[in-house]
Amino acid sequence: MDWQVTQIFVSDTGVHEVHVQSSTHKLRCNCPAFSQRNFCKHARFVEIRMKKNGGIYPVEISNKISREESLRASHDPIAFRELLVNYGKIEAL
Repeated sequence: MDWQVTQIFVSDTGVHEVHVQSSTHKLRCNCPAFSQRNFCKHARFVEIRMKKNGGIYPVEISNKISREESLRASHDPIAFRELLVNYGKIEAL
């Protein structure tokens, strides 16, 4: 199973990450609500945006990123997470 961070959120319960499974487009979140109910407001936010965009989540990233970092992140889930932390839009819910 290949999971990748899709969006990072700042919430009243902390900083949370929603991951998507590349082969099935299943979502998971590391927040307490998701671990209890298998769904949460963070995963719902990502799911709605994916549906509006034909199954693709539109990640918002600063244009300050170098081409090399962008290319590396497109092939490596760990580098992609770093890219989101350093250059991505963090949503507040």
